[in-house]
Amino acid sequence: MWSRLVGSYQLMCAFYVLAIFLLPWLYEWRMQGGLVRMDYYLLWGLGILSWLFTWLKNVLPEPKYIFPVLLLFGYLSFSVFRVYPDDGSLQVPITLFCCLGIFSFLSAFLPKISFWLQSVLIASCAVQVLIAFGQLSQHGSNTILVRGQFYNSGYLGNYLAALVPLIFFNAFRNEGNARMTRIICLMLLAAGVFLLFRVAARAAIVGSLFGCLTSAVFLYKKRFGFSITRLVLLFSILFLLTVGISLLVKINSAMGRLTIYKISWQVFRDHFLFGVGPNRFAAVYNNYQSSYFRYGQKPLEIEMLATNTLEAFNIPMQFLVEYGLAGLIVLAGVVFFIRRNLKNDSLFSISLQSGAGHIGCLAAIFISGLFSNPIHISPIQLLTTIHLAAIFSSGDTCNKPVRMPGYVSALSLGMLLLLVGIYSCRQLDAEWTWRKAARSALYDGFEEAKEGYMAAAKALGANGAFLFNYGAEAAIAGELLIANEFLEKSRRYLSVNNIYVYLGDVYLEQGLFEKAEQNYLHAVFMVPSAIYPKYKLIECYKRMGNIILARKWSEQLLNYPVKVRSAVADELRSEVRNNLDNL
Repeated sequence: MWSRLVGSYQLMCAFYVLAIFLLPWLYEWRMQGGLVRMDYYLLWGLGILSWLFTWLKNVLPEPKYIFPVLLLFGYLSFSVFRVYPDDGSLQVPITLFCCLGIFSFLSAFLPKISFWLQSVLIASCAVQVLIAFGQLSQHGSNTILVRGQFYNSGYLGNYLAALVPLIFFNAFRNEGNARMTRIICLMLLAAGVFLLFRVAARAAIVGSLFGCLTSAVFLYKKRFGFSITRLVLLFSILFLLTVGISLLVKINSAMGRLTIYKISWQVFRDHFLFGVGPNRFAAVYNNYQSSYFRYGQKPLEIEMLATNTLEAFNIPMQFLVEYGLAGLIVLAGVVFFIRRNLKNDSLFSISLQSGAGHIGCLAAIFISGLFSNPIHISPIQLLTTIHLAAIFSSGDTCNKPVRMPGYVSALSLGMLLLLVGIYSCRQLDAEWTWRKAARSALYDGFEEAKEGYMAAAKALGANGAFLFNYGAEAAIAGELLIANEFLEKSRRYLSVNNIYVYLGDVYLEQGLFEKAEQNYLHAVFMVPSAIYPKYKLIECYKRMGNIILARKWSEQLLNYPVKVRSAVADELRSEVRNNLDNL
């Protein structure tokens, strides 16, 4: 009985239900300071289980898809090797490998579980909508706090956009849906759209609109006889209109995005062939932003919008920055080989029963990804994999039972699963140790936390966030040698202004004034509106005895508009104003 239960796909479905509902909560927990990547470990665990199940059931992907998969992973491996041992880059092929396992399971069994899976997805959307409405009633006009189980309202909007077209499709599809089901979907659709407009998630609104239009095309194509030319023209006009309206609604935010695109283009030009490496946008971008504002006069409005930027807010741009033209060519080759092997030549032949709503969701994710980066959110990575599996399955390309081609392939897959499992367990243990050390440093002091940090460093020596946290705590505790070592290492994997502020503090205490000055200046121009880096730079010039520059930067700080008023900002400005008379 136990072996029958383990071999049942219903047990795997239970794991999928848990993952779909738990991922948003685990993602929020990590982003709120949990440090441990529990959302990714859940996603990786689900992928490993999916690979094992499809392996045992002999429903692995057909051999004709092996070449594009090997081509993709070959280039990914090359890209990771170039920037090894960056922990963030290594996360990309592992996540893709596990998502491929999820894809293999779903595309094989989706004909049996299609209705069930769509019901779970719609229910997960309903949960986020209910939580968001609760937050809306609690916080009222402060829509920044209306975020469901996500880090901010933009991520909530991206999640809703990845499901709204599926809800739209089920709300207006008469065939196969009971009247009560359509009514429930219609109510949920109205609530979701209301939330999108209430939190002003522009990228998600544009994506949802195009996703629903795509679903509508499949829903009513027989009635209205859509042609490709008319569809392209209609979608182009609507795209331009919605983009224009969204830019006018939040003109300042739009200006900030355009600045990010401009600087990202500079990064691409310097690394146009192979890119900066997988998941390494955050490691290099802010350094370019610092140079952008430091050399050349920029409008004050643009400076005020700049902050620590970790994403390009545009999927194609971020892909080019991280993978270069070579990556684009490889991706085009993968798409070409998969497209050539598809048995159906057109997406319009996909069954309305199974695939059209999912196509709309993918369209929404892609369109919203032109103005944000939803693919970096682990719950949306799972949703994207599910939608892709639904399309392949419904297009009569679902995996057929095939025997493993031999012991070599079986051993290769087994070794990959073992390596991913060992790596995941090692990193999970190290991150929990890091979390305990960080809490200990906060409440008990650095001496109590040092042992935990040293233990975690064995596995997290290429994790930018960990290195920065360790170095910053050491700097605060006066452990200058440790702080210098780990803050310098963190610069390779992460670029945020606080790293350079702490480095400036360390060099200042060591009497290395020129190095301290350069790090403070780098931090100042990285986020020009930030007050604290300028305050530290002024203190540095005072220690150096350079009164002219100390006075110059004091006046610059006092004359610069305050972006976010707070008690700390007012206190720093007051101190600088009082000291200015004594310079």
